[in-house]
Amino acid sequence: SGAAATPAALSHPSPTSHFELVFSWGAVAIGDRLRIGRDGAFSAIADQIIDMKTVSGRHAEVFTDAGTVKIRHISETNPTYVEGRPMAPGEVLEVTDGCDLAFSRALRATVRRIDS
Repeated sequence: SGAAATPAALSHPSPTSHFELVFSWGAVAIGDRLRIGRDGAFSAIADQIIDMKTVSGRHAEVFTDAGTVKIRHISETNPTYVEGRPMAPGEVLEVTDGCDLAFSRALRATVRRIDS
């Protein structure tokens, strides 16, 4: 009388979900791609973090891919951390609702899933 949902199906958000990063100053929608950095030509949040000298001009990007959220570490100078684990330059990791991100140690954010 109906198939049970598989664990894989449960772990992926519904198509009506969207994601945001919650920073100390508020939430910012990820949309298709949210770039993190102090370079205003690269990142929409550059003005909020311009004084955070350990955040690179082009530090990282968070993006959606087939209903999941991923982070790519770009900077070769300053680290990006996922749940406290440093990422290698160019590395891409999937992140989930509630995941703690840090761009150097100066800028922290939490991934939040919003179901509509």
